[in-house]
This record gives sequence, structure tokens and C-alpha cells, in this order.
Amino acid sequence: WLEFRRVLFRSRLPLMDCYREALTWTDCADVANYAPGQGAAASMAACFLERFIEPESAWVHVDMVGPAVRRGANALECAGARGYGMATIAMLLQANG
Repeated sequence: WLEFRRVLFRSRLPLMDCYREALTWTDCADVANYAPGQGAAASMAACFLERFIEPESAWVHVDMVGPAVRRGANALECAGARGYGMATIAMLLQANG
């Protein structure tokens, strides 16, 4: 668990102004929750969430869309949701009450 915490608190998504600006493309809102065709989806999602976080608050964005869903079946797994990352989130919540 201690090694997990060390890695978690060392790992940071880049939250750069170019990502923040890419979310302002929409005409019907102050900010969009994605930027079509821009790449860096996890960082852009974190920049979107950051807009709603009080300054100096601790927060985490866990991007698990890619490994969370198997698009097609294979010899070992069926298609559909995998529950990827849930054990990590449960462990984090349990440790921090």
C-alpha cells in the first residue's frame, strides 16, 4: 500500500493551458467536457474537472475508460465492462476513510 501511495502522489497528468483552451471550442457553454480530435484526452478531462475544484483542494482524476471496457470478446474474456480500477479506488477510499 505504501508503494501505491508513493506512485499515486508522484504521478501527475499534465494540466497545461493549451489543454484548458482546447475545451473552450463550444458556442453553447463556457467550457466543453471534451475536445474533438485533439488527443491528450485524460489530461483534457482533468483540466475540465479542475474548473470545478476549489483551489488548494486535494483531488484525483482516475482515467480508466480504455482498460475498463473490452470492446470485443477473446478467448479469455467476454465483451463488456471489466471493473478495472475499482479495487484501487476502494483501497484508496478505505485507507482514507
